[in-house]
Amino acid sequence: MRGVEAGIEITELVLFSSAITLQIPLLMAILSLILPMSVVRYMSAGLSLLLMAVVIVSHPYSDLDDVLFMLMELIALVLIVVVVKIIPVLTWAPVVDGKRNH
Repeated sequence: MRGVEAGIEITELVLFSSAITLQIPLLMAILSLILPMSVVRYMSAGLSLLLMAVVIVSHPYSDLDDVLFMLMELIALVLIVVVVKIIPVLTWAPVVDGKRNH
C-alpha cells in the first residue's frame, strides 16, 4: 500500500508505526486492570518512554497543528513518567463501617 496524504508518503513503515502508536496506550489500559499496581507503575513508565520514541522518530509532522498534537501527546507521556517517579505506590483497602480494613 502506497500513496501520498498531506504531503507525506504513506508506506508500510508509516502504517506499521501508526499501528504501534495506537496499540501501546490500549495495552497500557488493559494491563493496568490485570497486573498488580507495583508492576503497572513501571510498565506504564517503560511503555510511555517507548511511545515517546515511536512518536518522535516515526511521524514526519508537516503542519503546525500536527506539531501541537505531538507536543501535547509528549507532555502527557512525560507526566505519566513523572507521576510514576514521584507518587508512591498506592494500596487499596476497602472501607467497612467507616474503618479502613488492612
